[in-house]
Amino acid sequence: MRNPSFTFSLERVREVRAHEEDLAREAFAASLSLRARGVAMLADAQARAATAREQAIAESSPRSGTDLIAAQAWLERVQRSQEQAALELDRREAELEARRSALTSAGQRRQVLDRLKERKREAHRVQSARREANALDEVATAAHIRRAAS
Repeated sequence: MRNPSFTFSLERVREVRAHEEDLAREAFAASLSLRARGVAMLADAQARAATAREQAIAESSPRSGTDLIAAQAWLERVQRSQEQAALELDRREAELEARRSALTSAGQRRQVLDRLKERKREAHRVQSARREANALDEVATAAHIRRAAS
């Protein structure tokens, strides 16, 4: 007697969940890359702001009011750029955290089905072993009866 092979009835759902996890992993990786670029943008903006402040402080020659106003406007623009880069980095970090939680959730949903599949596989193995043992017991019983009858 041949035992049927194991088939998991929710295999298609498990495959879909694994695919969703892969998509979530890719989205997380993309967000991680965007965050890294945001960190680089902020560092660049901070360096430009520091350079602009140093230049404003280092300028010792007499300047006209227009030059002072232009220098102040430039310094304020560079500082706004730094603030915008910091805000953008915060936004990217929030998105990264959302992607991380989505990836965790997708992984957990897939793991639930993986554990269920393993439990079902083990139950199938136990049931197959039990059927095989019963079949062997019947063969042994039949052989014993034949020997006793002769």
